[in-house]
Amino acid sequence: APGDRSGIMLASKMNEEESMEGKAQIQVRFITKDSSVKVPSNPFSVPLRLNSAGLSEIVNALSKASDPEAEDEDEENDMSMEEEVQVKKKKRLFEFLIQGKFLRTTLADYAAKRREAGDPVDEKGLILEYTEAMPDPEKGPVATHPDWVSALDTVGEYLVSGCYDGMVRVFRRDSENPRDLSILSEDPLATSSPGFSHHKPIKAITTFRSQKRVWTASGSQDHTVHVWALDTKETEASIQGCALLKGHEASVDCVASLNANLKAPRIISGGFDKQIIVWRIPEFSELLKAQKEVTSSKRQKTDRKAKKGTRNIMEIEPSSRLEGANGPVTGLAWPHPTAVYACGWDRNIRMWDVKTGVNSWILPCKSAATSLSFGLDANLLASGHTDKRVCLWDPRQQGQKSVMKLSMSSHKGWVNSVQWCPNDPFRLASCSHDGIVKIWDSRSREALQSIDSHNGKALSLAWWDKSTITSGGTDKRISSTLL
Repeated sequence: APGDRSGIMLASKMNEEESMEGKAQIQVRFITKDSSVKVPSNPFSVPLRLNSAGLSEIVNALSKASDPEAEDEDEENDMSMEEEVQVKKKKRLFEFLIQGKFLRTTLADYAAKRREAGDPVDEKGLILEYTEAMPDPEKGPVATHPDWVSALDTVGEYLVSGCYDGMVRVFRRDSENPRDLSILSEDPLATSSPGFSHHKPIKAITTFRSQKRVWTASGSQDHTVHVWALDTKETEASIQGCALLKGHEASVDCVASLNANLKAPRIISGGFDKQIIVWRIPEFSELLKAQKEVTSSKRQKTDRKAKKGTRNIMEIEPSSRLEGANGPVTGLAWPHPTAVYACGWDRNIRMWDVKTGVNSWILPCKSAATSLSFGLDANLLASGHTDKRVCLWDPRQQGQKSVMKLSMSSHKGWVNSVQWCPNDPFRLASCSHDGIVKIWDSRSREALQSIDSHNGKALSLAWWDKSTITSGGTDKRISSTLL
């Protein structure tokens, strides 16, 4: 194929140059999981002096045939400057993984380090797994809050924040231009009513769609979970308090929802009382019936912000409880209708069968876990820990020694939140007390990017699609970064 020839010609040209200089070469074979840049997998020799930029040239040349609009650079030697710029823009830069580590040096330096470690490169050469490199991060706008931003979650074009002032706030971006986050620099699209807000700091937020609506549930140090419905219009929106969930005896530090678009939403909550509670939320029509006008309570009369005629909010009792946690519960994930995952200060990750309430298995950890995220595409659990690590687990290998797939250490403070990217099975993010947001690839122990996001502790984060990460911290800000 023309693409094969161009790549081989480029490699041959490099080899001739190396031979003239008397330098060595090495056999390599390229593989990838990205179908948009497939190249032949047959091995051939490349100069040892190449780094990721040089190897990217070869991959671009080999994949050129798959792009019908690609310029034939070998035949066009008299291109104008403008044409040369356009060709360069079409070239892609790749990262190369060798045995689970990204290549950060030349092939020669990599081979030398392997020899020094007593693990020389096999005579058959190297297998290079390539993935498109991330561009340099671009700082986006920030949204200032009255107090610490302790919880974030997204659904579609909406970003929902939970704050230490007990209020829930909603932001929205331009759906036609997802990279335009200018809305963050302005006032929130909607803010919860003081009459039905938490009277202590919010610690957790989850958002989900059900009954053609966007819902939010917030957990707080006031021992309650509040459920909200977001009423959206083209230019404005409102947050309507719908239900009050009482059942915890201490701070509610994590909430999660079953994103199955059920007629009656289902959520779970975990707290410092070592409890995990399952809740069934009635249909929206039933919640509306309960919201009849009532006279203000004694507490509302003494609250200057409260308004007369506050609606009567339905109080909901627990549907069931999942027993077994031996310490505060700080992370939850509910990826499948029958399976709930939880982590906490008892240094375990647990899985329950929701139908039977049985704690099916336990994964021991080396330190307390603070956050949990399940990657549906990756089929892996990610956990953040107080010993500054991010760990990846394969729940399908329970009972085997290899159940922990990867342990990643790079943060300088304990990890407060981990989140899988919704559109990339290999990418995840973490934030920490060190104020840094890190982007990871699940195939490597090394962080892809470190973003200095906060002048203080970073407490929460949420992906706003594949190319945008948001985080909240003790500097009272939501920080956004375009990737």
